[in-house]
Amino acid sequence: MTDPATAAEEVATCPAARVAVRRPGPGSVVLTFSGEGGRDDAAILSRCVHREMDRGATLVVVQLRHEGPAPRWLAEVLRVARDRAHREGIGLRVVACPAGGDHGLEVSEPS
Repeated sequence: MTDPATAAEEVATCPAARVAVRRPGPGSVVLTFSGEGGRDDAAILSRCVHREMDRGATLVVVQLRHEGPAPRWLAEVLRVARDRAHREGIGLRVVACPAGGDHGLEVSEPS
């Protein structure tokens, strides 16, 4: 049986992407953004990240599963989230994972 506290739950499906959330432990959350992602997806990803911060997460991991270079809107969403996390003492990690791969490369500095 799956533990509801750690189960992936579909947060949002966009025309080209999807965001899922997993809570591996108290205060920590992993948001997985997968798919091509377009400008419309920026607001959805941003809303998901900030909602978890509002809920009191002390560590937010944003896992990116996409091919090719990160779009400009994605960098802006992550910059705003990083600035807020830094101001509020929240850990924020951004991990890029190839769309079909299991290994990630951390692309951000700890907050």
